[in-house]
Amino acid sequence: MAYLCVKNSARECDGCGCCNPEPEIVGECAECGDLIYAHEERYDIENELIHKECLTDWARKYEVII
Repeated sequence: MAYLCVKNSARECDGCGCCNPEPEIVGECAECGDLIYAHEERYDIENELIHKECLTDWARKYEVII
């Protein structure tokens, strides 16, 4: 049994990819430089986007040693 097309239910799926569009890019991580997608957890600190897993490394840059 084949899957039906999302765009045209009168035909079978041909693998065109219309049902899986590219994820939305919201910016670039200030720490690692990789793209950040809309579905990923992230922080927005003073207009810098940071992946959740990059936050600790990013914060180390701003530590003050007295």
